[in-house]
Amino acid sequence: MSTEVDLPKEQLTSKKVNLAIAALFLAVFAMSWTPILIRWSVREVSPVVTIFWREAIAFIPLGLWVNFKRLSAQESSEEPPYKLDKSTKFLLVAASIVVSCCALLYTVAITQTSVANSAVIRSLVPLFTTIPAWLIFRQSFGYQFIIGMFLSIGGAITIGLEDSQISLHNLQGDVISLISAMFYAGYLLIVEKLRTQVDTTTILLWRVIVGMVLLLPVILITRDPIFPASINGWLSVITLALLGQIIGQGSVAYSLNKLSSGLVAVTLLLVPAISAIIAWLIFAENLSLLNWLSLFVILLGIYLAVSSKEAVKTIQN
Repeated sequence: MSTEVDLPKEQLTSKKVNLAIAALFLAVFAMSWTPILIRWSVREVSPVVTIFWREAIAFIPLGLWVNFKRLSAQESSEEPPYKLDKSTKFLLVAASIVVSCCALLYTVAITQTSVANSAVIRSLVPLFTTIPAWLIFRQSFGYQFIIGMFLSIGGAITIGLEDSQISLHNLQGDVISLISAMFYAGYLLIVEKLRTQVDTTTILLWRVIVGMVLLLPVILITRDPIFPASINGWLSVITLALLGQIIGQGSVAYSLNKLSSGLVAVTLLLVPAISAIIAWLIFAENLSLLNWLSLFVILLGIYLAVSSKEAVKTIQN
């Protein structure tokens, strides 16, 4: 009798974990298009305005969906699955501010250092998630996960290392990139905590609202043109909002309910590699043998991290 009850729960947990892993790789694919879409968008509007429209356009379907769920719950007289207490609201605002600052800092960084330098530094995000998780939250990490993490970081660094430049001229931008990477790691850690309290849509909705509030004054101060000048420009920011924000970041938030933030950060190291392949296919950008070998090393590291016992969070629900 006990076996008949426990087995379905175990299978259900396994299914949820597999869905979380699938969502994470969907996020990798969706977010890999972000640099390409930004490159098209910044031909007509500034990077900051591009980020603003990414948030503003994503707000429309997210707001409609949240209101639809709220009305459905009221009609069926059901209690909402999540209640927002003060501590939860604080974490939602904190996560939104942190990730908005990350986007702004990244935008500033790529104007003061090379894209390759910034990519190399952002490859350190897994370290900035696992070290606080170990020191603050007392999470333990086995040798398999650590080896997989360092293999993936090494592969990601190697991809950007060919075009990176070490000079005092880039120092300020490199430091800003480092701070941006720390902010994104902090965002992943906060969302990992939030996913035990609220759903993915709520996290995204708060993120885009706070992002718009923070970015609009920056646009007004810089007096950058707000509206894209062509249909192609609008298509770029709309696709960026739907693909990069809702599907990409939404899938990241969804996966953090079952997967550790360390694993998520490691897997996201695939994003620049896949972006390079997309650029190779679309813009005929060169990909060396070292790039392909680095991609293989990243995949090997991710395989070791995903198959380790630390990949899946210990959750009772």
